[in-house]
Amino acid sequence: MNELLKSQQYNIYLLKEIIKQGKIIIIMRAERYWLELIPELRDYGYYRLRSSQNVAISRRNLIGDFDFVIANLK
Repeated sequence: MNELLKSQQYNIYLLKEIIKQGKIIIIMRAERYWLELIPELRDYGYYRLRSSQNVAISRRNLIGDFDFVIANLK
């Protein structure tokens, strides 16, 4: 993998902090890229969308328990 930009390094830091806090993660695009950057995501668990071209979080587009995710995002 190429050297990461400071903004990318910061995003990785933020995501690792979110994992520590036990918050919900929704990968909207580039799932393989995020899993490569942060392998602990595999064990942590996350939600993803059926379509990476449509990044709307909707009942039909979210893979997993939509009601749980929405209730916990508020």
